[in-house]
Amino acid sequence: MAASRADVAQKLYLSPETVIGAAVMPLKRFPSLSIEFERVQDDQFYRPSGQLVPGSGVKHREWSEPKYKAAIDYNELAYIFSGLFGVVSPTNPAGSAYVWTWTPTESNFGTPQTFSARMGDTLASALVPGMYFNSFDMKLSDDTAEVSGDCFGYAIEDNEGPISATLSDEAQQLTITGAPTGGTFTLTYAGQTTSALAYNASAADIEAALWALSNIPDQAVQVYGSGLPDGTITIHFVNSLGATNVAAITSSDSLTGGSSPATVISTLTAGGASSYSTITQQPVSKNQVNLFIDSSYGAIGTTKFCDALELGLTIPKIREMVKVLCTYYPSFKDAVAIAVEAMSATTVLIKNTDVISFMNSYNVSSKPTYYFRYEAIGAVITGSHRYTLTIDMAVKCATPKERRNVKGVYAYEIANQFVSDSSLGGPIKITLKNTVSAL
Repeated sequence: MAASRADVAQKLYLSPETVIGAAVMPLKRFPSLSIEFERVQDDQFYRPSGQLVPGSGVKHREWSEPKYKAAIDYNELAYIFSGLFGVVSPTNPAGSAYVWTWTPTESNFGTPQTFSARMGDTLASALVPGMYFNSFDMKLSDDTAEVSGDCFGYAIEDNEGPISATLSDEAQQLTITGAPTGGTFTLTYAGQTTSALAYNASAADIEAALWALSNIPDQAVQVYGSGLPDGTITIHFVNSLGATNVAAITSSDSLTGGSSPATVISTLTAGGASSYSTITQQPVSKNQVNLFIDSSYGAIGTTKFCDALELGLTIPKIREMVKVLCTYYPSFKDAVAIAVEAMSATTVLIKNTDVISFMNSYNVSSKPTYYFRYEAIGAVITGSHRYTLTIDMAVKCATPKERRNVKGVYAYEIANQFVSDSSLGGPIKITLKNTVSAL
């Protein structure tokens, strides 16, 4: 009996890209993080004057808007925060302990890291290049400890073939140097040569030329990336050529213009030998979480609130994709930061005399800035260093809401609005100590 989709486990793999949309082989598996790919297509229909229904239509761009969900995990969060605020260089205080710190400011959220994401199993898989993490919603209570949010990325590449548990697919990369303005080139695979390809060939052009070779079986190569000569093309061997150490593609050039133009082909991932690795899972325990609230940032970490029932952090989408009129970028070219008004931290506190006294000083017309710290402390990494997640926030109190029955008690729900703060350096500072030395 053939395996059905329900019989096999879906796996997610990610790898960071050097150039947005220049796909790399996703080789790192995430035990907790899951991403649901969602296809988006920009179609336009035309209705002539006097006609009641459209008579024609055309497809414009296609991109993806994945959704993600994960446990609050000390190691996996390094990838999510890098996808939101950019890659930082972690410090190494001792042994296998690494400290990551993100400090987005009021006018600069950082340059986000993009990823190639592959989701699939031993039957089939799909890939999204150029994927950004674009929002963040954290919920922490006695019932849940998870993060979720939205992404966007290039068009979904289907037919990526099965994912082998022990062998990696081969991926080769094609670029052109010297900025040619004309001419052609050919590609040769295992003794067979393609027809001439234009200096500004698209990924689809190259894919069609390779598919035309008799020694490349149907759907055995997927090609994606930005158009040449400025872009980067990835050639991914899948299906019958997947999980195999295939022949290196070579090229022959007849390029013109520019400065000594030439095609360059390199191997991103050698097929056959397994290159996969799994992120060590280290989830946050709900009984190792603290809330601190202080009136000055210098004092943050002094006043611990032990009456917190729920903690939340919401960062709405912080970037929009930039779509340009150019065949190099059929999905989008880049992303630009947008204003974020509803960035908030939510706390639910037991309604007692201590909390009422705090609210009376906090919820006044002058709206003073307070500093909140969410702190999670995990297992020992080495020596005195433990897994740690610290989120410091500068906030002003929004209108508190009474909650009548939270775990059987009365409570205040406070949705605090983030504000920029000079002593904090911005609205938020995130510090993560884990065992991840690099993405």
